[in-house]
Amino acid sequence: MIEKLVFTAFAVIVMLLGGMEARSDALRGRYWPFGPKTEGNLDALLGAAITIASLISLFWLYRTWHFFWAAAAAGVTVLASRRIITLESLDLWLSLRPLAAIATVASVVILWFFAAWP
Repeated sequence: MIEKLVFTAFAVIVMLLGGMEARSDALRGRYWPFGPKTEGNLDALLGAAITIASLISLFWLYRTWHFFWAAAAAGVTVLASRRIITLESLDLWLSLRPLAAIATVASVVILWFFAAWP
């Protein structure tokens, strides 16, 4: 049971980082037709790595816990990322994105290979 809780903590943290990435994209105006586009391949790779890792974590939570717990975790992480990433903290997040991408990918690799899939 303790292993399940540790892997759940990994998954929730990865989902929080994924929500923070989505929030930073929204604040930068990346999805607006007239907003700034991807700055380069590294920017696109970092965003894709964090997004895919958070989706894998959400899938693991859905398979491990009941549906409503996974939905609650997703909702809490989205609301928390909305509070964490603001216009004032956006520059700090953008400087920490490479580290966040490495951490999310490493957490998902640990989750994928060592966690017990139901």
